[in-house]
Amino acid sequence: MKKKICATALAVGMAIASAGSMVGCNKEELPLGKIEKMIAIGDSITCGTYVEAFTADDVVWGKVSPTFSEIIKNSLGCETLINYGTDGISISSCGQPDPEYSLCRYVDGFETGDLVLVAAGTNDYGNYEGVELGTIADTTDVSFYGGLHVFFEKLKEKYAESRVYIITPMHRQTESKNLKGYTLSDYRRAITEKAEEFGFPVIDGTQIPIDPTKAEHRREYILDGLHPNGAGHKLYAEYVLGQILKMEKKK
Repeated sequence: MKKKICATALAVGMAIASAGSMVGCNKEELPLGKIEKMIAIGDSITCGTYVEAFTADDVVWGKVSPTFSEIIKNSLGCETLINYGTDGISISSCGQPDPEYSLCRYVDGFETGDLVLVAAGTNDYGNYEGVELGTIADTTDVSFYGGLHVFFEKLKEKYAESRVYIITPMHRQTESKNLKGYTLSDYRRAITEKAEEFGFPVIDGTQIPIDPTKAEHRREYILDGLHPNGAGHKLYAEYVLGQILKMEKKK
């Protein structure tokens, strides 16, 4: 699949009221206060890339609109969204033919914002042979744990005054051991452990109500078992925003 960066600034006025009512929230009562600028960081799912159809000898790709981050942005009445979702990008550079094509390096050039959503890691598991997991003690980009450490360290510094939420990878149709011998659950666990080490709240992406192993869910939400369509992004946004509001109310 062709690599594509979705760094798009989005202005106000995209059905804020309807998006807000989707999760039953009154913007005047939201616990986050005023959010002027939101940043979304992630891979092709964050970007909104999805499979529209399979033909006899090709795959028809499309772009979701609105993506889950746009829906959340509209629900919160946020003025601006910058979506850094990038097709095929990983957290660690270890599994990439081009080491620069990793979030632990890309994040240096990102803008700051009030609310930051990070959803990545499925490509570290599923692209090429997969990234060596390493150990939680790794602090350099020599493994997935090490790449996470570098990435989260940079996030902590860049977004010191922001609300940052880490979303673990949602379910995909196949999550068995990759060529390195690790399951997607192993990568989710590493994300959670490192996020907690840096003090970032974690949203469990496996609770997004989409099960790609079910044929009916693939038809309705996630045709290729990996990239959710528009209906899938709505479910993704509804769950993630609900979790953010719960966590903010506990503060």
